[in-house]
Amino acid sequence: ESFDFVCARAVASMPMLCELCLPFVKKGGVFCAMKSANEDVSECNRAVTTLGGKISQVKEFSLTDGDQTVSRTLIIIEKVSHTPNTYPRKFSNIKAKPIV
Repeated sequence: ESFDFVCARAVASMPMLCELCLPFVKKGGVFCAMKSANEDVSECNRAVTTLGGKISQVKEFSLTDGDQTVSRTLIIIEKVSHTPNTYPRKFSNIKAKPIV
């Protein structure tokens, strides 16, 4: 819990990503994840709450690269309380049993 801001893009599903990133955000800081437009934000609610966060904004937008347009979602999570000392777990445990 020493960083003001953590961001991630195209790393893992939101529950896994929350456990990989939120423990490193200090209280009052922000975690920002860019995901595909079809990402179900509600699937990470338990992980966010367990790890001391609160979803503050979900912004949908489009990116254009020449002829192709892709939709993306920006999920902004505020760190409102400390993460329990049991997190983050080893990656093999996160992958096997994500917080859902």
